Amino acid sequence: MTDQGIHAILRSERQALTRRLLLTAFGQAVGVALFPLLLITVADRFMVLREPVAFGLALALGVTGVIFVLFRLASALRRIPTEQQVVLLLEKNCPQLMDSLACLQEELASPERRSALHEVLLARVSEMLNALDLRQEVMRDATPMGRVLAVYVLTAAMIIGVAVQPFAGKALAHGQSLADKDASGLLVLPGNAESAIGGDVAISAEILRGAREATVEIRSARGEHSYAMYEAEEAKLAYDVFAVDSDFSYRVSTPTLRSAWYAISTYERPGIRQVTVRVTPPAYTKLPAREQLSLDDLQAPEGSEIEVNFVFTLPVALELVPVEGDALTVGETLAATGRYAAVLEETMDYGIVMTDAAGHREQAGRRLRIEAVPDLPPAVHVVAPEDDAHVHVESEVTFALSGIDDYGITAMTIFYAINDDDFQPHPVYFAKDGETLEKSRTDSAVFELDGLVVEGDVISYYGVASDNAEPENQTGETDVRFLEIRPLEDESISTQMSGGSGSKSEDLNISDLIVEQKHLIRATWGALRRIERPETKAELERVTRDAEQLATAAAKRWEELKERAGEALGGPIPELFEEALTSMQNASVALESALPRESMKFQQDSLAKLIQIEIELLKNSMQAEGQGGEGGEPPKEPPENAQAQESEGDEKSAQKQKERVADLKAFLNRLEMLIHKQENIISEISRNLRKPITPAARDHLANEQHANEQDCEVLRAELRQFEEAYPVASELQNASANMGEAKRRLRSGATGASHVLAKRGHHFLERAYERLSQLIDAYEADQFTKAQRQLDRLVKKQEELKRDTETAAKQKQDQKKAEAAKKSEPKLARNDEKQPSPGQSGKPQQPGEAGKACATGKPGQTGAPSQQAGGPGAGGQSGGKDGQPPLDSAPKSGQPSADETAQASKTGTSSAELKKR
Repeated sequence: MTDQGIHAILRSERQALTRRLLLTAFGQAVGVALFPLLLITVADRFMVLREPVAFGLALALGVTGVIFVLFRLASALRRIPTEQQVVLLLEKNCPQLMDSLACLQEELASPERRSALHEVLLARVSEMLNALDLRQEVMRDATPMGRVLAVYVLTAAMIIGVAVQPFAGKALAHGQSLADKDASGLLVLPGNAESAIGGDVAISAEILRGAREATVEIRSARGEHSYAMYEAEEAKLAYDVFAVDSDFSYRVSTPTLRSAWYAISTYERPGIRQVTVRVTPPAYTKLPAREQLSLDDLQAPEGSEIEVNFVFTLPVALELVPVEGDALTVGETLAATGRYAAVLEETMDYGIVMTDAAGHREQAGRRLRIEAVPDLPPAVHVVAPEDDAHVHVESEVTFALSGIDDYGITAMTIFYAINDDDFQPHPVYFAKDGETLEKSRTDSAVFELDGLVVEGDVISYYGVASDNAEPENQTGETDVRFLEIRPLEDESISTQMSGGSGSKSEDLNISDLIVEQKHLIRATWGALRRIERPETKAELERVTRDAEQLATAAAKRWEELKERAGEALGGPIPELFEEALTSMQNASVALESALPRESMKFQQDSLAKLIQIEIELLKNSMQAEGQGGEGGEPPKEPPENAQAQESEGDEKSAQKQKERVADLKAFLNRLEMLIHKQENIISEISRNLRKPITPAARDHLANEQHANEQDCEVLRAELRQFEEAYPVASELQNASANMGEAKRRLRSGATGASHVLAKRGHHFLERAYERLSQLIDAYEADQFTKAQRQLDRLVKKQEELKRDTETAAKQKQDQKKAEAAKKSEPKLARNDEKQPSPGQSGKPQQPGEAGKACATGKPGQTGAPSQQAGGPGAGGQSGGKDGQPPLDSAPKSGQPSADETAQASKTGTSSAELKKR
C-alpha cells in the first residue's frame, strides 16, 4: 500500500463520520423545531385561531426553527474530526495498532522527516489496516444509523401532521392573500361608499375560505355594535342597515377571517317636494282638462298636451330616462324647479333622475307614465236591409246604419254600385254645425229604385261612418253586401225551383255559383281595404286561386246544363252565361296582375249575369210546367209517386235543417261563453286603469285575451262551413282583430288602449251573437213553413179522398136507382090492368104516384126521368102509400142509405167501410 492509499482510507472514514454527525444533528434540530408548531396545531383544534394569528405564529416558529437548525448544523460542523483525530480514534478503538498508525500519519504529513524505517512501518500498518473493519471502528462512538432513521421518520410524521391541520391551511392561505395583496380572505360589498340620508345600506360578504358564518361590526356615533349576518343569494352573507342618518364604519369577521374597516359617508338625497301633472285633451274630444298632484299612472287621448311641473328639495339637474333610448335633459343648469311639456303622441314612460351639485344621482320612486289612448275609427254595421235581400224594381229600400265611436259620429253614408258601375254615395246622416255628437247612433235613409234598376240587376253596397278626429276624420267601413232586383213572383218561383227531391228544377239551380261569387267579391273587397298591410299579398293569392276555381266550376256547370236542361236554356241564357264566364276569367286575370279594384268590377258584372240567368231559368221552368203565360193549360195533378217523392224530400230536408239548427245553437252557446270571458277580461282591465299594474298581472291578462282570441278564431273557422253564416264569421273576424290588438297593448303596458280595444272586441262578439240568433230564428221559421206546407199537403190529400168517396157513393146510388126504375116499369103496367082503387091499404100505387117516386132523384143524377109518369098523381106527395118510402129510394140489403152516405162524406169514411157497417 502506498502513501496515497493510506491517505485515501483516512479521508473516506473522515467523510463518513462527518455525514453521520450532520444527519444526526439536522434530524434532531428539525424535530425540536417542529415540536412547538405541533403543539400550536393541536391547540388550534380547541381554540380556533384567525388566519392572521395563525400566520404570525407559523412565521415566528418557522423562523425560530430555521435559526435553531442552522445553529445545530453549525455546531455539528465545528465538531467534524480531522484525519489526525480519526487516526487517534482508530488507535483508541484498535489497541493493536499501538502508535504505528500515528507515527506513519506524522511521517506522511512531514515527508522531510522520513527515516529508514518508513517502508517497514508502512508495510506493517498496511497489513493491520487490511485486517480491520475501519468503518465500524470509526462509527463505534457515533449515533447508530437506526436511531438516525427513527428521528427522521418521527420528523416526517410531525411535518405531515402539521400540514393536514387547519392551522397550516390558514397560515398558508393568509400568506397567499398577502402575496396577492388581499389580506382579508373576504369579498365585502359595498366597501367604502356613500349613502343618502334616510337610505338603506346593504352589506354583503362572500367568504372565500373557512366557516360560513360571519358578523358585521359597526362603529358610529352611537358606539360599536356587532350583528350576525344572514344567508343571502349566491352563497353570500348579508346584513342591511336601514334608514342611515349619519356616517359609520364597518368590517366583517368570521371565525378565521376579518376584513378591513370600511367607511359609509352620508349626504342629503335630492328629491321631489311637489309635482303637478296637467293633461289637456284635444278640443274635438270635448273632454275637460285635468290635473293631479302625484306621479300616479295616467291615461290620456292621443294628441293631448302634457305639462309637468316639479319642485325639488335642493337644486338639481333633471333628466327623463325612457325605457329605451337616450335620456332627455330638462333644463341646462341646476335649479330647484323644473318644467316639462310635450304633446302625447305615444305612451310616455320616463324614469325621473335628479343629479345634485356633488354629482349624486337619485331616481324618483315613481315613473312619469302617461298612456296614450288611441282614438280608434268608428265601428259601423248595416241594420237594414238584410244581406242578400230580394226586392223588385219599384221598391223603396230603407238603408239603416248603426255606428259607435270613442267621441262622436259625424257622418254615415251608404256607398252603392249597380252591377259593375262605380260606387256612389247615398247620405244617411250628416251632423249639422253645432250639433252635439253622439257616440252611438242609428239612422236610416230611403232609396228609390224605380227608374234606376231593371230585373236581374244587383246592387253592391257598404256602409261608412266618420268620426270627429282631427286633423282628419277617421272612417270605419262594413263588408260588401248585396241587394238583388227580382220579379214580384220570384218568391213563389224560387219555391218551385227548390222543390222536392228529383224535380227537374233542381238541375237548373245555380244558386251555389251566386253564393261563391258573393264570397269572392267580399274577399276581394277585404283585401282591397287592407292593401297596405304586408299579409295582404298572401290574402290576394288565396283570392286569386278562389277566382280561378270559380271560373272553372262555372264553365263545367254550363256544359252540364247544356246537356241536361234542353228547352229550359232558351232565350238570352246562353249569351248571359258566356258573358258571365268571360267576366270571371277577366276577374281572375286582374287578380293575378295585383289589380283587385279592376277585378271587383268584373266580379260584380259576373254576379249580375248569374242572377239574370237564374231568373230566366226560373221563368223557363215555370213555362215548361204550364204555369207561365196566360191561356196555358191548368197544372196537372202530380202522380202519387211524385207526391211521395216530394214528401220524402221535404222530410229529409227538414231533418237536415233540424241538424243544422242544432249545430248553430251549439255555436251560439260557445259564442255566449266567449262574450262572458271577454266581459271578465274587460272588468279586470278596468280595475287596473287607475293603479300601476304588475308585470305578472299584465302578462296574465294578456294571456287570457290571447286565449279568447284563439277560441274566437277557431269558432270563426268552423262557422265558415255554413255559407249563410258568413256575416257571423265576418263579425268574429273583427272581434278577433280587436282582441289581438288589445293583447299586444296589454303586453306593452298600455292598459287604457287595451281597455278600449277589448270593449270593441266585445261589441263585435255581441254583433255576431245577434246575427247568429237571427240566422237560427230564420231556420226555425223555415222549418215551420215546411211543416205547414207538409200539413197543407196532407189536408189536401184528405180532401181529395173525401171528394172521391162522395163521388163514388153518388155514382153507386144513381146506378141502383136506375136499376130499380127499370124493374118497376112492368109492375106499373100490371097495376094499370088491375086498376086498384087509390086509398086501399096494401094495394099497389097509382101510376102517377110511382112516377113521382121515380122522380125523387136530384137534378143531374142518373135515374128515371121525372117526365116518365103523366098521370093524375103528378103533383101529389112523393111518398108511397101509408107514408112508406118510394120503391126506388128504399135501400137494398147491404147498401148504405143516403143519410149514411152524406154522413160518410162529412167524416171522410170510405164507401167500403160504410158497406161493412
